[in-house]
Order: sequence, then structure tokens, then C-alpha cells
Amino acid sequence: MNYREFLKKLNIETVSGAYLLHGEDEFFKEACLRSCEELIPEDARVFDLRIIHDAGAEAVMEACEMLPLLSSRSVVVAKGVEQGADKALAEYLENVPETTALFIGVKGELDSKSKLLAFFSGRGREVLFTKPDQAEAAAWCVVTASRRGAVLDKATAATLVGLVGTDMVRLNNELQKAIDRVGEGGVITAETVSGSTVSSIEFKVFDAINCLSAGKSADGIRALHSLLSEKDDIPLVIGALLSNFRKMLEGRRLMDAGLSVKAAAAKLPGKSYPNEKACAAAKKYSAAALAQLAEAVSLALYEERTGGTDSAEKTENALASFPW
Repeated sequence: MNYREFLKKLNIETVSGAYLLHGEDEFFKEACLRSCEELIPEDARVFDLRIIHDAGAEAVMEACEMLPLLSSRSVVVAKGVEQGADKALAEYLENVPETTALFIGVKGELDSKSKLLAFFSGRGREVLFTKPDQAEAAAWCVVTASRRGAVLDKATAATLVGLVGTDMVRLNNELQKAIDRVGEGGVITAETVSGSTVSSIEFKVFDAINCLSAGKSADGIRALHSLLSEKDDIPLVIGALLSNFRKMLEGRRLMDAGLSVKAAAAKLPGKSYPNEKACAAAKKYSAAALAQLAEAVSLALYEERTGGTDSAEKTENALASFPW
């Protein structure tokens, strides 16, 4: 079962017996283990909740055999088990008392040859934590922002996930930064995301290229002119432009070889969201035109690094002459 099905089971049933929680995503796994701990009321946890770390089979069995004192059941949360405890635990699990709920959380995904995995998967008590896709991560961001007192729409959540990725620990941290920026009842916007998750320059360059490729060339050029007017930012802006144009060029070449936008984006280094945006934009232009643009911006960056004074002007001229 997945973690949603597991949490539903926790909420509507009096759970007993043993469950295995394993898989790649540690963030949701840890959240589910906390939910397991909360099955015991706070004032009874000192008596009826046992949390053990990397214990041997005997320690887990001993914890399971202790009767509840103030609750209808006792809860044992085993965060990892000792290497070699696999077989002995698998033999014991059929005999976990009805008054005990045992939750074994394992870091990562268990090997397919594991005795524990064979026991749990055969009984429908395996909870597998796979990495969420972008849509799932974005939906989580919308709901979580609301719970924490901020407003986040689906489009901005998708942008946040696209820039940060689907590592839920990092995504949670970046979302909290955005929430802290807007405060209680605030609205998280694309500008908030740019200031919270990536450098402001990187985000603004990304946004300007989106304007250019969408046919809003005046808006894109205007935005980049503003960025290039700050002397200290010029090398960062030109570098970000060059990185994006090279990505578009490589994406165009992959698509010319027969790949779809998604397939081409998957072969590019970096995160999938900006890669897909780059490939989708590159579909409108020839590889030759993109190569010429990348070369012009590359020369402007060289000019900047060797002490030239007109690198910003050369960059703007290259952008202005491109058939957006």
C-alpha cells in the first residue's frame, strides 16, 4: 500500500499487528512514523509508546510483549533493525500480541530477498514510499501552505517544485522559507519563490526567457536590460543566459534526432521542470539559430571575463536580433 492508504487505515481502524515502512522517500516515511507515535495519547506515551533505534530482534520482541497500561494498545516504533535481525523477526511477527501495534521503519528500500519484506508483502502490510512526482509534490505544497497559514496557487506551486525538485526534505524547507517571507495569511507569488528558492538573478533570467519564447519579446528584453544595468550582476546574468540557451540548443538537437520534448528533457542535466520548459521553447527555433545565439552570448561572456566594457550591449544586441 502507499502512504495515503496507510494513513487512512490508521485513522479509521484500531490497528494491531506489524507493519513495514520502507522505500526511497524518507520525508513522508518519517511523517507516517510520527503519526504512528500519535496513536497513543500524549499523557500515556511514557507508558504505552516505545521507540527503539536500530535494535536487535530480541529488543523488538521484548518491547512488543509489554502490555499497555493506560491505553487500549501499546505502540512500538522500530526505526531500523540490526543487520542480521531479519530472519528472527520474520519468524516472530506472526505472534505479535493483539494489544500491540508494531511499526518497523527501514531507511531506503529493502532488498527483494529480505525475509521481512517477504512476510509483510505477502500479508498486505508493506507500506512502500516511492519518490513523489511533480504533480503530487505540487499538490502537497498547496495543501501544506494552507495548513501553515499561507496561500499558494497550483501554478506557483508547480514553479516551486520545478525549481527545487521533488526531494521532499528540501522542498519542505524551501516552502517554509516562502511562508516565512509572506507571513500569516500572505500570498506566495512567483516573486516570493524567486527570493526563497534560487538566486533572484537565476529566476529572473528564467522568467525573461519564458517571455521571449512566448512571443512577449519586448517584456523579455526590457527585463534583461534591467538586469544588465547592474554592473556587478552582468557576469551572472550573461552566464545564466548562456546556460539556458545551451540547454535549448541541446534539447533542439535531441528533438531533431526524433525524441519528444519530455524524452529530450530527461536527457539534459539538471531538474526536469526547467529542462522541459527549455525543450518546449526550443521547438520554435532551428538548431542553427540557437547555436548562433549561444555563440553570440558566449562571446559576450568572454568579453566580460577579459575586462571588456561592452559585454552587456553585445548580449542585448544578440537577443534583440534573434527571431523570437
